[in-house]
Order: sequence, then structure tokens, then C-alpha cells
Amino acid sequence: MSPRPLPSHTDDEPPSTPVFDELEPVVDVLEPVVDIVLESVPEFRPDFLALVEAFDDDPGGAVVLTELAGFVAERLEAIEVHVPSLHRALAAVDAVARRDEPGSELVAYAFLDSLSPDELRSLAPWFGDATRALVERLELGG
Repeated sequence: MSPRPLPSHTDDEPPSTPVFDELEPVVDVLEPVVDIVLESVPEFRPDFLALVEAFDDDPGGAVVLTELAGFVAERLEAIEVHVPSLHRALAAVDAVARRDEPGSELVAYAFLDSLSPDELRSLAPWFGDATRALVERLELGG
């Protein structure tokens, strides 16, 4: 994603972008790096605001990217913590789906119908063969 162009302004008024309107007058001049990060990762805004306070209103791109690295590392750790339980949960669902007709129907209507279409798409690579077959059957109206 390319950064948004800065709106034109006169010498009498400071430059402004929608991303930073709420931060003024705290931040007068922001590096394009910061604009790109905040536009791309709005969840990072509280961390950025803490940096603005800690660094007298202008943390700079290097500090922001250093903090962003910590932000990313925390989320990576969370993924690593949850992936094994996600694998086990979906393996259990697949085992129930493989057992017999009542098991597969239970998975179809209690588990799969409880997930949104976006969640089903996100989980598709993780599903076992029996679960995947049920998803396909449900998508075809079967």
C-alpha cells in the first residue's frame, strides 16, 4: 500500500493528514515511515502515542520501527502459543466427523455452522479430509 499524499497547505497553516488530525498539536512533523505504519497497522496507534509522549512529541521513524518490531514479536509469540491447541481442536473435530453419520452431522451443524464464512475460509487449510468434505457438502447445499 502506498502512503497517502499529503494535502496541500499554505504557509499559514500546518500540514495535516487524516491519520494524524487527532494527534495535533502533539505531532507537528511526522516522517513518512510513521504515516505508513499507522495507516497499515491501526492497532499500533496506542503504542505510537506512548512513544510520542516518551520522546517529546517526535519519536522518529527508527524508534517507531523498533517499537513495531516488539509489537510484531508479541503477536508472533501469541500465534506460537495458540497454534498447537488449534491443531488439536481441529484434529478432534475431524475425528468426530470421520466416526459415523451422526458424528459428521453433528460437526456440520454444531461446529461448521457456528463459524462465519470468513472463518471457514481461514481455517480451510487446517481442516482434515473429513471436515473439508463436510464444508464442501455444505457449500453445495447438500
